[in-house]
Amino acid sequence: MNFLNNNLIEQSRENNLPPKAKNHAGKRFGLLTVSQYAGKDKYGKSLWNCVCDCGKEIITLANTLISNKAISCGSCSKKSRTKPYRKTPLYRKYWSMIDRCQNKSSKVWDRYGGRGIKVCERWRKSFDAFVEDMGVPEPKMTLERIDNNKGYSPENCRWATMQEQQRNRRDTVWLTFNGKTKCLADWAETLSVSPQAIGYRLRSGYSVEEALSKPFRK
Repeated sequence: MNFLNNNLIEQSRENNLPPKAKNHAGKRFGLLTVSQYAGKDKYGKSLWNCVCDCGKEIITLANTLISNKAISCGSCSKKSRTKPYRKTPLYRKYWSMIDRCQNKSSKVWDRYGGRGIKVCERWRKSFDAFVEDMGVPEPKMTLERIDNNKGYSPENCRWATMQEQQRNRRDTVWLTFNGKTKCLADWAETLSVSPQAIGYRLRSGYSVEEALSKPFRK
């Protein structure tokens, strides 16, 4: 893969990439892999040739790649655009999954794509396949990986409530009080307070017993 990326970078240099222009050859943006510099448009903005995972090639502006406005060729997901899910939270959940696993500019890249978490090929290429495998979730449910060290695939994903997902996070805080051990979210539900309220107490130096036993201000 490194050899391929180096090859793409060299091709861009040979293709008269302006000295001060940022080289995007070899980078991935959603389903697109940048292959080489393609000159400038009539306004002097850099254009790049990209290859979609479906095999189609497109030319697009660098700005549209960086801002995530162009993350596929548009044709491979054409079918999906006719579906009623197109502008729903479900569609946003799908592209959020793709983004954090494939876009190095994502704020959470280091927790997902940066540590090897990938989206299976079937889902990566088709929103419809994702819906077919996962179904439509109840409101406020989130996409959870059963094994946090494995990627997104039908066998490793399920819809879960925020509370259920909290229990499965790698950084979940577990607290033992009165002989019972629960995650912070469960203690918050038991005490009818927000998890943030308990977390604030712990960060402020409260012991677990103090954080969970002292009355909360309503």
